[in-house]
Amino acid sequence: MVAALPGVGGLLRSYGIPSFDRAALLSTKRGFTRRLAGYMREQALDGDGTLRATGLRYESRLPPSWECWALWEPLPIPVFEANIDTVTIDHPHLRSAAAMLGVPLLDF
Repeated sequence: MVAALPGVGGLLRSYGIPSFDRAALLSTKRGFTRRLAGYMREQALDGDGTLRATGLRYESRLPPSWECWALWEPLPIPVFEANIDTVTIDHPHLRSAAAMLGVPLLDF
C-alpha cells in the first residue's frame, strides 16, 4: 500500500475516498477497486513488459472475510490440465460452497 500510494492519490480523490487504508480496499465502490486493481497490474510490469506478479491476494469484504485471489493473464497455472466437471444443483462442491456462503439453493 505504501508503494502504491503516490500513484493512487488522484484515484482516491475522484471517488471521494479520504485515505488509502483497509476501509478503502474493502470499499463497495467497485469502480474504485477495479481501477486500483488495474493500476496494480500496470505496476507489476517491469521495463521490458514482463509481468513480475501473477495476481492479487485480498480479503473479501463480505463475511467471513475469506482470502481471495485474482489471477492475471498469463495464468500461473497450466489451464490445459484443469479438470472440468458439469455442475448441477446436486453437485457436492456447489452445495458445500452454497452452505459456506449461506446461499439457499432452489431446485425448480
